[in-house]
Amino acid sequence: MEKWQNKATSTATMVTLTNGQCQTLSPFTFSSFLLANFQIIQEKEELEDEIEKGEGKEIKLVYSPPNQRDEQMVVELTTEDIKAADEHWSTALIVYVLGDTPYEKSMDNFVKNVWNFVKKSQILYHNEGYYVFQFETVGDRAEVLQKGLYTYHNKPFILKPLVVNFVFDVESITTLPLWVNFHELPVGYWSQEDLSKVASALGKPLNSDKYTLDMTRIYYARFLIEMDISHPMVDMIVIETIWIN
Repeated sequence: MEKWQNKATSTATMVTLTNGQCQTLSPFTFSSFLLANFQIIQEKEELEDEIEKGEGKEIKLVYSPPNQRDEQMVVELTTEDIKAADEHWSTALIVYVLGDTPYEKSMDNFVKNVWNFVKKSQILYHNEGYYVFQFETVGDRAEVLQKGLYTYHNKPFILKPLVVNFVFDVESITTLPLWVNFHELPVGYWSQEDLSKVASALGKPLNSDKYTLDMTRIYYARFLIEMDISHPMVDMIVIETIWIN
């Protein structure tokens, strides 16, 4: 009787089945048992090689014990913890097209043609259907916001400054940044403090357009306001002036 010994091998093996057909069998590895959506962890030597070539960046992590409350693990992050990430994304905008998911090449062409007044931003795509545009400066981001309103193939092109706790959920979108014109607003109420209070009557003010900021078009003021579209729109605002002697 011939003895059989199981030897680990990295090469495929050709076997002949009882029906005469040949079939190639690949050796089992650890990755053979992983689900498709799991990515194989690279060996330490490969990662170090990538870092040495400049193809990867090493992030050194340290253990920080979490808190446990009501059988849940709670991780507490302070403003100091998220400071670096907040600064990194301070020049970024979240972009979402209502009713469409543009291809990356199409979005790239859009930026080149429509936002040609600022330096080209880095475009990052998220598989949940939105983009992140990271500009070189906060000023470039502000200029893009101030020159809104944008559409993509006649669909609303939504822009929002990225905040570190942002979580995207298209099904629960009830607040949208909308441009609102305030007609018959006396120019005596066009200070930053006054405009902020007036815009806050409709929602969270994000920005004004360039002409409102410079006061070079005084027959109406224009604001970008984050508004809750699930509530009825306000069509009139009463302004009371309190004089203090």
